[in-house]
Amino acid sequence: MSKHCAFYVPLIGILLLFTLANASYSLGWSSFPYDEWRLLEFFILVSIPLFSFSSSKCIYTPPNNMLLLGMLFILTIIYIIFRNASLNQITMLCIYNLMLCALTNLTNAFSNLNLNLFLRYLTLIPIFTVIWLPIESVLLITHPDIAASSAWLASFVNPRQYDDMILPIIFLLLSPTLFKNKSVFMIAIGSLYLWGSFSNEARGVLLSIIIGILITIFIQKKYTWAIPIIISILIAFLINLLSESKPTIVRFTSSGRIHIWEKAFETWLHYPLFGRPVQNEYSPVLHTHNFFLELLSNYGMIGCAILFVFAYLLYPIWKHRLHINPIALAGTIAIIINSLLSGSMIYPHSQIMNIVFFAWALSQVSVQPTTKPRNNYVNLLFRVAIVSIAAILINIQSANIFMTNSSSDLSLNTNSKIQENKNNMFSPYVWQFGKTEHLVHKIRQQEN
Repeated sequence: MSKHCAFYVPLIGILLLFTLANASYSLGWSSFPYDEWRLLEFFILVSIPLFSFSSSKCIYTPPNNMLLLGMLFILTIIYIIFRNASLNQITMLCIYNLMLCALTNLTNAFSNLNLNLFLRYLTLIPIFTVIWLPIESVLLITHPDIAASSAWLASFVNPRQYDDMILPIIFLLLSPTLFKNKSVFMIAIGSLYLWGSFSNEARGVLLSIIIGILITIFIQKKYTWAIPIIISILIAFLINLLSESKPTIVRFTSSGRIHIWEKAFETWLHYPLFGRPVQNEYSPVLHTHNFFLELLSNYGMIGCAILFVFAYLLYPIWKHRLHINPIALAGTIAIIINSLLSGSMIYPHSQIMNIVFFAWALSQVSVQPTTKPRNNYVNLLFRVAIVSIAAILINIQSANIFMTNSSSDLSLNTNSKIQENKNNMFSPYVWQFGKTEHLVHKIRQQEN
């Protein structure tokens, strides 16, 4: 256990991120909660691979995976050097690379260590947010003039940030391997979580969960594992139906998504090699609500490479689909479906939650453990790539991380390449308002 103590540092960082997001606390790092979550995500994604080197053995991931990640890192660095990309593009590109690396190392951690306690805490943290939903519902009935709708979301400025975080948590929460002999209590908690999503009109979450369950039942010919999830959905839907004048989750419009997808696809057709941020006439801050189109339109071929590596790393789940834990298979399918409809692979806390679930799901694959040490050359390449990506990320976001720039025009200085764009675009979606406004407000507060 002592040999792996260092790896608990990023796990504590993950718990801290989710506690801050759900309990509406702040470290004072930023004036806006979302931006603080992004800054904390930088630390988590960099620390996971660095601290994982405390383990000298590779149990689940073969050296080929590490070599593939190293090659992707090299392609990313070449893209950054020769492509005149915006700082937001570079930042998200580094984040996606670090997410893939974190997935590999977290899979090793779940295979080597007993992290059930970590997962239990992680799945129960959203109670800090959703506990206010029934209180708000009562206040809206008794004091409709003074009670504010959706105030229970607290730090989640966009309801979808909560919804995308909750989806993988639902599957972990109702997994019998984590909470044995507590199914009734977990169904109650799961119903509360889903009630929050349904009150946010999160059709994508409901659709993704249903598709994941149906596909898994069709593949494995078993359904008893899905009963707690189905009961939670029915209870949450019934509560939502009784607490609202009409079930607003039952809608059949695209909410503008089809228009955004068309523009993203057209952008990729015009810039297939290097990509380009999608122009949006409605808002300067945009993500495409589709992870595949997000990568293709913003990064072109390097986006295709990232998608390929994601698919390669997750392939063992599909390869062992007949015998893997059904919760792992259904949850993975649901997350992938949801990523095609929302920003679940864009928001910092849902990015981390998805990676944690994927790693746990991969650890459920039944394979013979490998005790062969990592190849020294591959290990060296992997370390160099991680340090390089981290250095690039810290360099371009140093003012955000260390608060070193005191200029009142900081948002212009740190995003000069984007500000020069005539359309004033801030895609991809890194910060809450597309640029580093959080530092400007923070510095002005300090001056006052």
